[in-house]
Amino acid sequence: MKPAFPHLPLAARTDTDAVRPRPHIILAGATMAVVALVAVTAAAVNGDLAPREGPRAIEAPLGIAALSPESVPLGSGNFLLTVSGSGYEAGTTALWNGERRPTQVLSPRRLAAWITAADAARQGPHVVTVATPGVGRSSAMYVTTYERAELDARADRVLGQPGFAAKMPYHPDVGAERDGVVNAAGFDRLGPQGTAVDPASGRLFVVESRAARILSWPSARAFQNAEAADIVIGQPDEFSAGPKPADARTFCAPQSVAVDPAGSAYVSDDCYNRVLRFDPPFASGMAAAAVYGQGGSFETTASNRGGRSRASLSSPLGVAVNGEALFVHDAGNRRVLVFKQPRSRATADAVIGQADANAFDAAPASATRLAAGEGALALDAAGRLYVADSAGNRVLRFSPPFRSAMAADLVLGQRDFAQVGRSNLAGGLWRPAALAFDGAGNLLVADAGNHRVVRYAAPLASGMSASGLLGQAGFGMGTPGVGRSRFATPSGIAVDAGGDVIVADAGNARVLAFDRPFPVTGTGTLARSR
Repeated sequence: MKPAFPHLPLAARTDTDAVRPRPHIILAGATMAVVALVAVTAAAVNGDLAPREGPRAIEAPLGIAALSPESVPLGSGNFLLTVSGSGYEAGTTALWNGERRPTQVLSPRRLAAWITAADAARQGPHVVTVATPGVGRSSAMYVTTYERAELDARADRVLGQPGFAAKMPYHPDVGAERDGVVNAAGFDRLGPQGTAVDPASGRLFVVESRAARILSWPSARAFQNAEAADIVIGQPDEFSAGPKPADARTFCAPQSVAVDPAGSAYVSDDCYNRVLRFDPPFASGMAAAAVYGQGGSFETTASNRGGRSRASLSSPLGVAVNGEALFVHDAGNRRVLVFKQPRSRATADAVIGQADANAFDAAPASATRLAAGEGALALDAAGRLYVADSAGNRVLRFSPPFRSAMAADLVLGQRDFAQVGRSNLAGGLWRPAALAFDGAGNLLVADAGNHRVVRYAAPLASGMSASGLLGQAGFGMGTPGVGRSRFATPSGIAVDAGGDVIVADAGNARVLAFDRPFPVTGTGTLARSR
């Protein structure tokens, strides 16, 4: 008996084509759910969500146009194969190397087939065909395989695209949609931004700023190529995007996400001038538990509400958090706010980058002043704060105890605190957009303007050169590209507990995962558990 795909609650959507079924596919480990989003017909009203049996006209010849994912790593876990083509009717089945696999007919142009780890255990290419009763079998397409490897500069997994060569926003062959609109598996033309991994659970969070939402996957280490997120925060469903009126469930333009040791996620919401905190357990459409920057109100959005102060925000961008404090890069005020008790107080205890909480000094960048524009934050194991001062083409370090108007004690990307020039050499940066530490204290920087990720090996020292590189063949290069070893404006970075590196490759509308690309040694040595 052919295994059936479970059906979950009904939803409906229309587009420029005729109304058709649309699935919401969730894949996590060895389990999955396929939500068939069926047009409101008499069958749907009667609760019959299965495709109608019996003969009907086939609008197009049986065939396969695309597969997603189009390549998988050897040793991959179970995954969902999306088959796009034509002529799919009730009873159409996908075949993997000639063997039928559990298949859901999602529309006349789309199938979803369940492929097990055993199916992809041997070297490909693997033959995929579809068969329809009374019509026959389609011509073949192929899923290729590749080896995953540590300590190299090639990505090992990809989200948002069917493979490593594609860079299309809301790729039409990925996820639940056929026409390239919003879904839980793709990213828009501005791409993903901030990323974070829950240090306890390993859950992955990715910010999609223009779509005004956060996408989340159960495991940064275990997601499969082209997998759909299982949680969408900031929108009522996976098919919605863009700013919504301000409340505890919406965003205007989220920029960055950070997760504290308790598992709560803090999200900066740029044009609503606030930071929201979401407490686990996480669920799609959930409400925030706390707000910073708006006097406790989820429905106000003013810049510097009530005047510039320790409780106000203007275009917050970067966020970082540990067990002791929340740090917010308050870009519109050219400062970083330090909240030492963020669960009980929404008033900052220290202001870095300005003389005091009421000041706004647009002085040139220095050890005590930040440049204008974007920025990102990170904390090392000792609780020291690192600021990616993007417009200054540098990274600054501030060491505790934190106090207002304090000076940075380290600079990377420049020879000294007065310099702000850009460079693609090992000692330079151009618009650093994100920061992350591995378990041994090595600092990784998403160097967006140079389309690369650079690694500074511990112990860190002012003016030092980077010793590790992803995205370019060597230092001194800085062009964008696509593939397993290239980036186009990397805008987010995270490192999981095993040293794997997750990069939001914004210009290519994708997220890449690298299996421990750099050695992790010393007291912070990380053992592999894959």
